[in-house]
Amino acid sequence: MKGYAVVCAVALFTTLLMTPVVIRLAKRFGAVVQPSSDARHVHTDPKPTLGGAAMFVGFLAAMAVASHMSQFTEMFADNSEPVGLLLGAGACSQRNHTCRAHERELVRFPRIHLKLPWAV
Repeated sequence: MKGYAVVCAVALFTTLLMTPVVIRLAKRFGAVVQPSSDARHVHTDPKPTLGGAAMFVGFLAAMAVASHMSQFTEMFADNSEPVGLLLGAGACSQRNHTCRAHERELVRFPRIHLKLPWAV
């Protein structure tokens, strides 16, 4: 049970630390939703749209820590499911941002977060 708590804590704190970084990058590259008269947008100031990138980095950090813990050895040894999970999460992250970028005509954000699963 301690291993799960450690992995969750790593994901939580990594996401919390990366969120301000991602917000700054989103504002710098113009990946924000501007206020509008559309009923769906109730905010009064621009809001960043890359929050999922911070969560994805937290997920990658948690998977990296879990892969080195003895409690999860069976899950990572001779098993391709974690790699499939990482690739699937990366593809979903990429697809979601690409769809929003075309829909709202945002400046494209560098796709560095897709290269991270290959480094793990």
